[in-house]
Amino acid sequence: MNYEITPLYSEVAPNLFMGGTDDSATIDQAQVLRHFDGSNEFDCVVTLYAWAAPANWGVEERRFGFPDANIIEEYLP
Repeated sequence: MNYEITPLYSEVAPNLFMGGTDDSATIDQAQVLRHFDGSNEFDCVVTLYAWAAPANWGVEERRFGFPDANIIEEYLP
């Protein structure tokens, strides 16, 4: 079966990108270290997926992970 490779991010405004997390780029799976190869695609990354692997070294990361699930009434303020 052939699959089309889907880009993980796209430019939505000049120098502003929106993207996602590869299915295998989570904190519970081993990753190839790219931290020191000097390739930083972004200056800052905002992460909303709680289980996403961290950004490379040298990339500022803001992590606001939240569950992707139904809202439970008792947890609402």
